[in-house]
Amino acid sequence: MNQTSCISVEAEINSELHKSLLKYLDCHPYWDLNRVLNASLSLFMMQNWSQENGLKQQDYDTCSRVYLDSIFYEHHTHRRYEQNN
Repeated sequence: MNQTSCISVEAEINSELHKSLLKYLDCHPYWDLNRVLNASLSLFMMQNWSQENGLKQQDYDTCSRVYLDSIFYEHHTHRRYEQNN
């Protein structure tokens, strides 16, 4: 996802969840907080989708694309990370 299409979000999360997230990121250097949050939020929205709430198919498609981009980005990033180490 390019920087011009991003916004900053400030959120409070449970401290235990934060500790677990930091441990995960330490073990998976090709992931970062932004990527985790993009994948998590887009998956949540896809799983809880309802057109009854006025959400359009285009919005669902956007969530799907963001989710898949976040997940499959790992393969390319991981390969580059492994080649550099």
